[in-house]
Parts: sequence; structure tokens; C-alpha cells
Amino acid sequence: MEQHLDAFFAWLGDVSLHTRRTYSNDLSHFSRWFASRHGQPPRLDDLTPITVVLYKAALVDRLRLKPATVRRRLATLQRFCRWAAEQGYIKELPTRGVKIPPVPPSGPRSLDPSVVRALLREARRDPHRLARRNYAILRVLADTGIRVGSLVALRLEDIRWTEKRQKATLRVLYGKGKRSNTIPLPHITRAALEAYLEVRPDTGDDHLFLSTRGTALDTDTVRHVLDKYARKAGLDPREVSPHLLRHTLARTLLAGGSPLTEVQAILGHAHIASTAIYTQPSEEEKAAALERAAGEY
Repeated sequence: MEQHLDAFFAWLGDVSLHTRRTYSNDLSHFSRWFASRHGQPPRLDDLTPITVVLYKAALVDRLRLKPATVRRRLATLQRFCRWAAEQGYIKELPTRGVKIPPVPPSGPRSLDPSVVRALLREARRDPHRLARRNYAILRVLADTGIRVGSLVALRLEDIRWTEKRQKATLRVLYGKGKRSNTIPLPHITRAALEAYLEVRPDTGDDHLFLSTRGTALDTDTVRHVLDKYARKAGLDPREVSPHLLRHTLARTLLAGGSPLTEVQAILGHAHIASTAIYTQPSEEEKAAALERAAGEY
């Protein structure tokens, strides 16, 4: 089954690296479960309704996974089965009729603003020669909400300065240039970028953010940068990620009174339903609200 993953991802089209990893991890989990029962990895013709029912039972009853995790893993398998059916590898959709458990509405987790301030503070006072680059990276992630994949794809020409450099915008491309978004840069972000550009190596690579080799950064390097400053700030690196900075910006904008359509435009969501999830309280916010209420009695 795993030898078909490349074809499956090609069928999915333009999806983020994070989504590809999630799908790959979910399908690997299914393969391991199947192999533990049958002694061999699953073939495509092993995707039958009874197999899916037994897998769901294992997720819910034996592994006791959270509803959100069960739902995601079954949804991934459902999409893979839809691909296999469209390609003619299987005759029927084995996930049809299998109910995916509902998940109580909850918004994405975000960071407390104090955590973001701590990360930026550590980057700003870092004496390392890459500190200006790293600080600019964190500022762009925190101040624009772009995804890490979009950040490493930025080119020098994607920053559009006015003549006197009093203003600037950032052009963000999605899906290999099929769709773009223009984000005005706050003054503090512009200042961080200007400081970085003063020391940016002059190489033949026109990517905005460069590695120590003078080539484009990869997403893992950006995550390592974030991990570094999380540790310096006394935080658990597992609790901080580039995508959480995106969630945090969305929640900060909404809390500050920005309309949903404005946040949609900044984040570059094609559909406003994707932005509306930020109006739902996160699990942490619900827990904090109940703690406050319990303290009143």
C-alpha cells in the first residue's frame, strides 16, 4: 500500500508539507495495525468494509484515542480509499457507511502573547551572526501569519518597498504560484527585514532567507530556529511551532476587533469557513473559563 503514496499525493494536488506528513503518518499507522493482525502489510485489495470497521474499533476501544485523532485517521483512510476506487484498484468504497465520530467544535490552539514576546526577545538579543536573519524570520511568521512553507519560498522580489521605504508589502505565493496574497508589513517587521538585508549574503540565490551555505532555507531549519529560542526562553519546544504563530496571529486579530473577512484576507484563506474556526474557543480556553467559574463558588 505504501508504494502507492506518491501517486496518492499527486492525486491530492497542491497540499502543504504538513498535510502530506499527516496523511503519511496516518496511513502508516493503519498499515502497522493491519500488519500486527495479519502478519503482513496491507495490499490495496485488503481495503474492505470489515477491515475499516475493525480499524475504527481498535482506534476507539483498544487504543482509546481522542475523538479528533480517530476522526482524522479515518478521514485520511477515507480519502485514500476514494483515490484507490477512482483508479480502479478497488471496486467499492470500503469506508462508505462507516460513521466518523463527531468532534466537539473547538478552535485551534494558539500561544499566549507573552510566549511570542519571549521568543522574539531571545532572538533579538542573540549574539550569533545569524541572529538578524532568525529575528526577521520570527517577526515575519508572527506578524504576517504565513505558513513555514510559504516563508522558505519567499524571494527578494516578494518584498515590495515604497520609494522612501516608509511602507512595504509581502507577496505570498500558494501552490507553485497558482494563487497569491499581498500582506502589508507592520513597521516593526519592516525594520527587522531591513536589518537582516544589510547582512544578507550576496549570492546567486534570490530566496529571501538563506542558509549558511547561501542557499534557500528548508522548513526543518526554520523549526530548529524556533526550537532554539523556545529552549532559551525556558519553553518546551514541542509546545511551539510556526503554525501556532499563525493561529496566534489570527486569534490576536479577532480579539482586537478585526472582522472575519479581514483576517481571511491576511491569512490567505480561499474560504471564510477556514477562518471561522478561530471564532471557536480552544480546549485551553474552555478549561481556563471553567477554572475561573469554579473559583467563584
